Amino acid sequence: MGAGHGTWYRDILMTIENLAKKNVELAQNFLTKTEFHIIEINIELQKIQQQNLVNFKVNWHENFDNFLLLKNKDLIKFNFIANCSLHPNYIKNKYI
Repeated sequence: MGAGHGTWYRDILMTIENLAKKNVELAQNFLTKTEFHIIEINIELQKIQQQNLVNFKVNWHENFDNFLLLKNKDLIKFNFIANCSLHPNYIKNKYI
């Protein structure tokens, strides 16, 4: 499962946003302190994702290398929810 149309991502962010509106501190902190990124190579899917996620600040990247340029700047920690067809050793040897 990849980013697809971005609807699952949107649903997750909307749920967290609704909790933040109910003054759930953890949700409020999450929305203010977290950056959201999608790595998408398909331009048509990226356009659909942008439409579905228009209410949220999301950054798109054409490939993993472009995303990792942030690692050396402000992005200190990051977690992935991803579909990755690369072998784990490729990622470990190239990026970690």
